[in-house]
Amino acid sequence: MIELVRIHAHLCGDGFMFFGESSERDRKHSATVGYSNNNYCLIEKFRDDFNAVFKVQMKLRKNRKEVTVRSIRIYKELLKLFGELSSFKWRIP
Repeated sequence: MIELVRIHAHLCGDGFMFFGESSERDRKHSATVGYSNNNYCLIEKFRDDFNAVFKVQMKLRKNRKEVTVRSIRIYKELLKLFGELSSFKWRIP
């Protein structure tokens, strides 16, 4: 699935994923997956790919030049597929 490969590349470059405690009363934890870029064409491409793979619409924040979605399910699925996306964990031989 080419969309999934592009999602991975975008997340590694200018994306972010985090998991933590929720401030909502009925939730204990929350997870966010997002992507930020100055180029809106790349943001829209990432958003379209994400919608094609996960069937969710990402929230576009034009003032911050980013798209985000809050979903523990998607966070866990991406973590299972790609592992840790933190650049601090990457090693280049």
